[in-house]
Amino acid sequence: MTAQLLLAYGLGAAALFAATFILIPFEPSRVHQGATRKTLAGLVLAVPAVALVVLAPDKADLEDSAVALSMPTPAPEAGGMKQDADWDLIAHMHLGGPPPVANEGDAGAAAARAQRSAAELNAITRNEPRNVEAWLALGQAHRMARDYKAAITAYGAALKLDATNADAWADYADALASANDRKLTGAPATAVARALTINPNHLKGLWLQASLDLEQRRYKDALRNWQKLRATLPPASPDITVIDANIAEAQQLAAQAADGA
Repeated sequence: MTAQLLLAYGLGAAALFAATFILIPFEPSRVHQGATRKTLAGLVLAVPAVALVVLAPDKADLEDSAVALSMPTPAPEAGGMKQDADWDLIAHMHLGGPPPVANEGDAGAAAARAQRSAAELNAITRNEPRNVEAWLALGQAHRMARDYKAAITAYGAALKLDATNADAWADYADALASANDRKLTGAPATAVARALTINPNHLKGLWLQASLDLEQRRYKDALRNWQKLRATLPPASPDITVIDANIAEAQQLAAQAADGA
């Protein structure tokens, strides 16, 4: 209900209340002139009536208000770093697995959200420079936004605070490779080795190591690491199909290399 409608109803109620005292004599001993009573009552009722006509909302306003009241409240957008598809996309962006977004437009929107998240996380790391989780989240946000140099800086800061985090080493290797034309040789390979030293069954570490083996044409090593990764994956993992294809490719390349030798 609008303010104008409330005001109009209020004026009408006041007029009715005032007219009651004028039209109904509460003191029988006093003689009220009939004409005077009627004139006063008419004036008291006329003023709110005019205000009601002027201030009352028109039909369109009432219909708009009814529509607005009948519309359901929109559900809150799913948020949080671990609750939407953005961070699933990060895990697949450079590993070859199926991305959880439907098209490039979705990926662009996810990158835009990551940029906004990065701005918020930058403020957190300035206030809490020893917050490892904030640095890691900032690295993920920068990587999602494809700002790989900034991601490298964030992961480096996290690893200075905690060098025993296999996830951080694997993500650091990912960012280093992305900034180096997707090449894993060199500093990325060192970071991958650190991740696998901490956790020999680290999924992303094995994936990156197998990719490094392919890059360096060590096909038997690549096959072994793909197979190890395949055995480590959960049975319902969506990456199984991709890993099986990679195993078949590594087997073919290893056979071709043996024939050539």
